[in-house]
Amino acid sequence: MSEPEKRSDLLKSSFSASAPAQASKKEEPQTAVPAVKSPSEVEYGGEHAEGMVQRARSQTPPFSFANVYAILSKELKQMFFSPIAYIFIGVFLFTTAAMYLWVVEGGYTDLEIGEVQLRTYFSFWALYYVIFIPSLTMRTWAEEKKQRTLELLFCYPLRDSEVVFGKYLASLTILLLAIAMTFPVPLYVSQLGAIDTGPVFGAYLGVALMGIAFLAAGTFFSSLFSSQIVSFIVSVAFLAIFWILGAFSAVERTLSNVGLYFLTELSPETHFSAFAKGIVDTNDVVFFVSFTIFFLFLNVVAVGSRKW
Repeated sequence: MSEPEKRSDLLKSSFSASAPAQASKKEEPQTAVPAVKSPSEVEYGGEHAEGMVQRARSQTPPFSFANVYAILSKELKQMFFSPIAYIFIGVFLFTTAAMYLWVVEGGYTDLEIGEVQLRTYFSFWALYYVIFIPSLTMRTWAEEKKQRTLELLFCYPLRDSEVVFGKYLASLTILLLAIAMTFPVPLYVSQLGAIDTGPVFGAYLGVALMGIAFLAAGTFFSSLFSSQIVSFIVSVAFLAIFWILGAFSAVERTLSNVGLYFLTELSPETHFSAFAKGIVDTNDVVFFVSFTIFFLFLNVVAVGSRKW
């Protein structure tokens, strides 16, 4: 074999040896560089809070009373493991008892007629509620916002309505317990003279319905603010205005003004006055129930439209 032919074979062999090496080099997999997450994406265990809440809301099951009971139990434990429930019930009972003694000792009623005493006694309950109910509901949502636990609460598969009803029922339980503890008053009055149980039960039904309605309004205003003081002031102002509207009922009858009549019909005091006399009117019952449903609905809307 000549020298040129030897060189040609050497080149061919070197090319064929380098070709597989280049092919294997090209086939080597490339390692992907992991993307760096921003601080907002690594919050709450690797995910943003908004993503967790949105995923929880998308996986929320239908309305469940078990979830409502869970929220109710949680709220009641917080109230009874703290002085909140005891202070509210104690001050409420002291105020109602002091008012009763003032009515009796001040000569504003006749001791020989028990039902007249209770009529005067129950007529002040609307005024009690204007102060006491906002003090009970002001912490319902404002405390959650202040402690920044509201986002954590809605990370669970709970519907907004379940949380609203659970918190509302907790406050309602405290209020009904306080009302039930005033039962010794009519028992004491029955020792002073004959008492008609019909007006007594009618009056208690009225104060219960009015309390249910005022609680719904107070809970709604608590969902609008992160400050308990602001929530308390706004709730007191709102309930006081509606209570004062009932004082214009006498003027309305004189002036026959349609607009004034409409305003007085919106006042809870106007509808409660019949209950205080022992008169149970279906229209008054429907008013308080509608009042309650309306503000509970607003509460659900306010919670559902929150900004994260």
